Amino acid sequence: MAGARTPLRSAGALHATGTLTPAGFTAHDDHAGSQASHPVQPAGLSRRRLLGGLVLGATLLPLSACSLFGDDKAEPPPYPVPKPEGDAARIRLRWKNTSGSEAKTGFQPVVSGDSLWVVDAKGTVRRLSRRDGREAGSFRVRSEAIAGLAADDELVVLVNRDGTVLGLSPDGQERWQVRLDSEVVTAPILADSAVLVRTIEGKVLALERGGGSQRWNWQAPTALLNLWQSSPMVVDGDTVYVGLPNARLVALDLRFGVPRWDTAIASSLGATELERLIDIVGAPVMMGSDLCAVAYQGRVACVRTLDGELSWSRALSSASGMAGDHEDLVIVDAGEVIQLLRPGGGTVWRQDGYVRRGLSAPVIAPNKRLLFGDRFGNLSVLSMDDGSTLARIEIDDTAFATPPLVVDDTAYVQTLDGTVAAVALR
Repeated sequence: MAGARTPLRSAGALHATGTLTPAGFTAHDDHAGSQASHPVQPAGLSRRRLLGGLVLGATLLPLSACSLFGDDKAEPPPYPVPKPEGDAARIRLRWKNTSGSEAKTGFQPVVSGDSLWVVDAKGTVRRLSRRDGREAGSFRVRSEAIAGLAADDELVVLVNRDGTVLGLSPDGQERWQVRLDSEVVTAPILADSAVLVRTIEGKVLALERGGGSQRWNWQAPTALLNLWQSSPMVVDGDTVYVGLPNARLVALDLRFGVPRWDTAIASSLGATELERLIDIVGAPVMMGSDLCAVAYQGRVACVRTLDGELSWSRALSSASGMAGDHEDLVIVDAGEVIQLLRPGGGTVWRQDGYVRRGLSAPVIAPNKRLLFGDRFGNLSVLSMDDGSTLARIEIDDTAFATPPLVVDDTAYVQTLDGTVAAVALR
C-alpha cells in the first residue's frame, strides 16, 4: 500500500565583472569487487534524471531515456504522499529569497560563517545573511555555464563547465584564473591546503589556494560510458575520497595526490554498455572507520578507510544517492523506496510512500531526522526510528538543485527555479 513503511526484524571563460555591493532583498541536489551484481532497473524519473546526459568516450552525449530504452509512455502519476504523523519534528520556513535567477542541477549553497553563498545559472554569485536571507552583496561573472561554487571566509572559487577555474576574493575581485583541459560538472572543494577540482574525464587536481598553480593531478582510467553526473569528492583529514565510474572508490593522499587504495564495489553485468553501466552515485559517506557508497545498477558497499578492503556489500541500486552517520545508512533505491540499513547491509525499515516523486539524495539531520527534496519543490522530514513522515513544507514548485544542506538546526535549499530558502528544524 502506498505510504507504507515496513519494519524488519533483520535485516566559456570566467571573468569577474563587478564588486560586492549591497543589494535588495525580496521576501517571498579496477580492482574487481568480491561479489557480482545484477542490474536493477530504476524508476523512470530517476532514470531520466541520470540518463538525460551520458559521457561516451569522454565526450558529453545528451540523450533521452525514452530514446535509449524505447519508453515513450507517459510517466505514471506519483503516489499520494504520506500524511505527517504528530508534531515531533515541526518545521517552519525561516526565510525565502526569490531574487535570483534559475539554478542548475548540482548548484549547492555554501555556508561560511554568518553567510550563505549561492550561484545561479547566469553567473551571479550572491552572499546572503543566514539569519534573514537578505542579500549582503553580489557580483557577476561572464559565464552562463557554471559547474559549481565553493567559498569560505578567504576565497570564493567558481568552476565553469569548460574547465575554467576562477579564484575570487569574497568581494568579487579576481585573484587568479586557471584553464583546465577538460569539462567539469562537479562543484569544487575548498580544503585547508588546496582547491580540489574534478573533471568529467576522471582527473582530480589540487590547486594552490593562493595563486591557482597546480600542486598535483591524478587521472583515473577513462570509462567508455558514464553518467553525466559526478559523485562529489569527500575530504577527511589528509585523504580525498573519490567515487568513479565502474563502481570504483579511490583514496588519494591530499598532500601529493598518490592513491592509497583503489577498490571496486561491484562488477558490471549485461549484454550492452548501458546494461554494464555502474557509476558511483552521490557522495560517498563516512560510517565510523568505513567509507560507504552506492552504485547505479550495482551494489551498496562499505570499505575500510585504512586499506580499502571490503567490509560488506549487498545488491542495491540507486539513482539518487545516500546519507550516513556512525551507525546508519539511508538510501533512496532505484525504485525510489527509502531504506535504512545497519552495518552489514540489513534493512531496518522501508518507506515506499514517495515513489515517482523524483527524490534528492537524503540528508541526516540532528535528533534522528531524515530530510530530502522532491521534484515538486517539497522538503520532507522522516523519523530515523521507523521511517514515518514527521513534517513537510513546500519551498516552490520545482526540484531542488542539490540535496538540502543542514547546518545546526537549519536546512538550506536552492531550487531549480532560483528560490533559496532556510527552514528551521524544531
